[in-house]
Amino acid sequence: MTIQNLISWATPPLSPSDTVEHALGLLMEFRVRHLPVVDDTGTLVGLLSE
Repeated sequence: MTIQNLISWATPPLSPSDTVEHALGLLMEFRVRHLPVVDDTGTLVGLLSE
């Protein structure tokens, strides 16, 4: 098994321009503690944690 098999694409990523309110809403809606932050090209630029 590889990491790719464990990645869930059901949780939408954040963009650097998203608001904190939007991020908190996604954290609560999807019941997760971390969300990826990606730029316009889809490159991971950060990770937001609760």
